[in-house]
Amino acid sequence: MDKDWKEKRLDELWEAYLPGILQKEKVGEGTRIIQGIEAIFAARSDHRFAKNRGDVVAMLLTASRGRLLWQLLTVELADWMLEDGIVLSLTNRADWDHPRTPLKALLDYCAESGSPLHRDAIEPAPLLLPRWLLNELRSALDALDEGEVHDLVRPIEGGRHGDAWTWDQMRACALEHVGFLHGQGIAKQIARRRVSAQTSISEGALRDWERNEELNEGFKDALEAGRLKIIFEDNPRYAESDGNTVNGNALARLHRFKSDPSLADFGKAYRQRFGHRHNPGSTAGD
Repeated sequence: MDKDWKEKRLDELWEAYLPGILQKEKVGEGTRIIQGIEAIFAARSDHRFAKNRGDVVAMLLTASRGRLLWQLLTVELADWMLEDGIVLSLTNRADWDHPRTPLKALLDYCAESGSPLHRDAIEPAPLLLPRWLLNELRSALDALDEGEVHDLVRPIEGGRHGDAWTWDQMRACALEHVGFLHGQGIAKQIARRRVSAQTSISEGALRDWERNEELNEGFKDALEAGRLKIIFEDNPRYAESDGNTVNGNALARLHRFKSDPSLADFGKAYRQRFGHRHNPGSTAGD
């Protein structure tokens, strides 16, 4: 499908959803975008009205219209973000040996945009996907439901299998708990001892894991988050207008510590999932 064919199909969609708005060469790119935005606002208003009166059919129709308009505006406004010059062309399947590489890159772009402190406020997350990758992802998920594994979701040969990834995530979290306690003024040895008591991970293992750069990647932010916890307890308005600044990553981690399971709950979950790795003769659980 060449560029001209795609442009004609897009013009047909614009005409169907916004009658009178023809090719952007005739009305101007900005005009079509502005009217598209106005049409989404109108669809949202219609959807809310239908919801208030309990009209499920109208709700489905307005949501469908809104999604299509959103996709049309994405083509007009955001297609250039898939051709940013930093990576190979994300719109060209032939540029990629393995489809998981561009998919992970796009997920990272979406997940890591903006300040760490504000990312979770962007809900829903507006993920951009080229059509070929969307189709491959849908096919891979449909195939999984039938017991077939496509390359997109197939584990790499020779890699660590089973629950190795989850174990790494929980080991890294255990080290972050050590850092968080240490940042609050608790001696590092005592912090390890407290985490060890809750997780059944030996203090020696925790000390060894600290030398693993991948597992220890979040330690510094957790350490600073612990320091910020003490600072904010003494002065809740710290850094608001006093000339002081805080590390955004550390502040975001502090907020996650507040919402994440406590050390005791994390330790219980770790013991249930991986306690047998440290006590081979035991069974999962307490």
